[in-house]
Amino acid sequence: MSQPQGAQKYYPVFLNMQGQLCVVIGGGEIAERKVQALLEAGAVVTLIAPECTDGLVAMTSDSSVTWRQRTYETGDLEGAFIAIAATDNRDVNEAVTKEASERNTPLNVVDVTDLCTFIAPSVIRRGPVTLAISTGGMGPALA
Repeated sequence: MSQPQGAQKYYPVFLNMQGQLCVVIGGGEIAERKVQALLEAGAVVTLIAPECTDGLVAMTSDSSVTWRQRTYETGDLEGAFIAIAATDNRDVNEAVTKEASERNTPLNVVDVTDLCTFIAPSVIRRGPVTLAISTGGMGPALA
């Protein structure tokens, strides 16, 4: 099966996130899902957002989550294993992309594949089996 011309090609991988610093920018429902998944994988999360969902606020009681209650600032990705921008602000997303590129930090900008260096698949877990499904960034509804 061929990909559409000009489509990105991705290498599927499962990462060991245990103890790894992950920076998540954004405080909405999508950020909440991303932080939850990172915690389930054993990551240490720094959350950057002036405001958060109640679910995210509850997660900050976990010692694995640090909430910087403010907007993104250049330098926030220092030491990050990966970063996720879950904002609807193009300027913030582009600033995060610039810093991630300079630091060589893998970055997922939710629903903006042209700014991503990695995309996150849809995941199904059944006991010891984990199935990851990707559309190559064409849309999660297809997966």
